[in-house]
Amino acid sequence: MDEDYIFCEVSFEHSYSRYTYIADSDDYEIGDLVVVPVGKDNEEKIAQIETINYLPAEEAPYPIQKTKHIIRKFDEDTDDFGTPPIIASIDEAIGKVKRITNSVKQGRTAYWIQKTHLFRADEYICSACRATYGELYSICPSCGAYMKKSKYDPSWVDEMEDMLAFLDDDW
Repeated sequence: MDEDYIFCEVSFEHSYSRYTYIADSDDYEIGDLVVVPVGKDNEEKIAQIETINYLPAEEAPYPIQKTKHIIRKFDEDTDDFGTPPIIASIDEAIGKVKRITNSVKQGRTAYWIQKTHLFRADEYICSACRATYGELYSICPSCGAYMKKSKYDPSWVDEMEDMLAFLDDDW
């Protein structure tokens, strides 16, 4: 019997998307910060482990040969990625509070654009600043605009057409 692979779904700061990487050891836990290769150039980035699954190759969520591997756990003492994520988050939060306060004072309004997808959760995009969230807010957390309404974007139809075209070729 083949040995199981360790698949970790990770997320990056400022993103709701998750990406699958293979862990070469079981030293990782949900919530760990890890260094992973990203893009064609395999640029090293920090990500957080969201899920861990032990699966045989035939149940892999993505082809084994195309799945990148986690490089190592992030070590704030030895890894030099600039400002540690928590400090950057605090500075960013202060900046957001200032932007939101200014937007509220100005009475800025906008609306949510709801994008429905076939195989992942809905996204809500602020019409003013284009920030994307996984849920609706009465005030945009990014720009502070009051949300008056939402608009439905049926982009899942395009995804369905792509899927049907793909399946039609194989039948």
